[in-house]
Amino acid sequence: MDFDSNFGPELGQLEHNARFNGELPPCMLSKTYDCLDCCLSEPIGECPVKADTDYQSYLRVTKESFNLQAKIRVLKITHLQNVLRKHKLPLHWEYISTLAIKEAPNLFPSKDSVKGLVFNNPDIFIQIRDGVFALKKY
Repeated sequence: MDFDSNFGPELGQLEHNARFNGELPPCMLSKTYDCLDCCLSEPIGECPVKADTDYQSYLRVTKESFNLQAKIRVLKITHLQNVLRKHKLPLHWEYISTLAIKEAPNLFPSKDSVKGLVFNNPDIFIQIRDGVFALKKY
């Protein structure tokens, strides 16, 4: 089935929402594939999502990948919190990363992966001095 190329931006938005927000279009969340509130807002039968089961599967797998990555992120942050709790002192991010990599090498591929987590989560890790972090809520 051929679709109008005008669907390109909308399909791109659906893929972005599945990949980065873990959201599926409303029609895929209903058992009847009701198209109400869909960003494509096309008449039934012309919607590329409703008509293409392979694309529906792709969006579902993309959402599952997002959910898995979110769970792994929570595991990483929890592990870093445990490192700081265990040492009971503020630590430099490089030392935190050394300890985290030593304890869970499969979870942290590099020091930069730890750096990103401690610097980009100010609600969890508070920077005491330049590069030195403690838990915001101990």
